[in-house]
Amino acid sequence: MTQVENSVNLLERGMEFQDSEKSSKKRWVIGGTMFVLLLTLAPGIYFFLHSKAPDNCWAQAVLDIKTTTDTNVWAWPQLSTSCFTESSNQTLMITKEGIYLVYVRMKRKRKDHVPFAIQLKKGNDILRQKQSEEDTIDLLEICHFNESDKISFILNGNHFENIEKNPTQTFWGILRLPPHTPTT
Repeated sequence: MTQVENSVNLLERGMEFQDSEKSSKKRWVIGGTMFVLLLTLAPGIYFFLHSKAPDNCWAQAVLDIKTTTDTNVWAWPQLSTSCFTESSNQTLMITKEGIYLVYVRMKRKRKDHVPFAIQLKKGNDILRQKQSEEDTIDLLEICHFNESDKISFILNGNHFENIEKNPTQTFWGILRLPPHTPTT
């Protein structure tokens, strides 16, 4: 072989080597990208396929406009019938056992400098009581309730004449928290 032929052969082999090297790099980049993408999407796909829809168990009561000084009338504009039954205007019956978040806000129209108190009750038992001289009382409580438990929220002495009937100022509600599933 002549020196020119050897040079041409070396150049051709070098070009082949560079082409195969580029092709190999491309495959690694594409394969690596696909692997990272699959690794990123796998947990989402798993949870999407294996998760069930959460229970939409919540209820919120507002003070009815018809409420007078001697009656406590709660209206239930939002009530999930899968977890609760309204047993009277003041009592809510739990139909699904679980852990619940109970929230309350009571606002007075004017500040009397006289304490007023609210009570969260389960049956005849007081679960939580809060007193304040301020114009607003907020209460947040996490409780375990069994099926058929009856809960209520009351104001001391049922003196509602000085309580705001605005649904953004006076309300109480309950939300069932999703069951905890331990991770391993």
